[in-house]
Amino acid sequence: MTIKGKPAKLQKSYSAPALEKGLDILELLAEKRAPMTMPQMSAALDRSKSEIYRMVAVLEDRGYLCRDEATEQFRITGQLFDLGMSVSPIGTLIEDAYPLMHELSEQIRQSSHLVVASGDRIVVVARVESSAVFGFSVKVGRYAGLFETTSGKVLLSWMPEAERATLIRTHARLSTGFGIREFESQLEAIRERGWLQQESADVPGITDISVPVFMGGGEQAIACLMVPFLASSRTTVSLDQTRELVVEAATEISSLAGRHHGL
Repeated sequence: MTIKGKPAKLQKSYSAPALEKGLDILELLAEKRAPMTMPQMSAALDRSKSEIYRMVAVLEDRGYLCRDEATEQFRITGQLFDLGMSVSPIGTLIEDAYPLMHELSEQIRQSSHLVVASGDRIVVVARVESSAVFGFSVKVGRYAGLFETTSGKVLLSWMPEAERATLIRTHARLSTGFGIREFESQLEAIRERGWLQQESADVPGITDISVPVFMGGGEQAIACLMVPFLASSRTTVSLDQTRELVVEAATEISSLAGRHHGL
């Protein structure tokens, strides 16, 4: 079975059946985005229950899967995410970006987030909470669609042309009423402006501000600094002022990304 999003290969130089089975399980659960029982995994992967049992037992023992004893369903834990975030230069850049994000959040009294692209989705890799009484934030590890979020559109705007074109064609094929030309015009406008600010598609009352983070002076956005702006009676920094400060912080983080050779 070929998992959606998994690149096909014309030929294999080496074979590691046990490893492939374990990766198939992880990729299946990631694609389904829902817990599954071993019989369900066995049927989906067209493998015997004994094969699945051995692989799941090892993955659970190593902490990559977690079982719900009441339903006997398994889900992926945060260990894979933690593993990826610990790899330099990702971990190093995030560590260096945190002081700037803390300073930004203190200035604007809003939460701030660092977001990267992962396939056709975005994932939040760092977050700093607002110190205000009222605030809104998105948890680290949260996935969402590239095409449905401000951060996703910003990342698409500064993505390598060939990669962006492939993602757009795939999305158009799977989405009814999606206009390629109209969407590409939106991305061009974002590039000219240098940022994207729009009402949140998920949470009423929130205005998302997303600004690209580059690797030094490069033209490819390797990450995105995002602030979900929440206006309240205690808000002291306006939306426009907040955006200007987010742009300044993203520029500083870009200089750090150049030092660490990107994410």
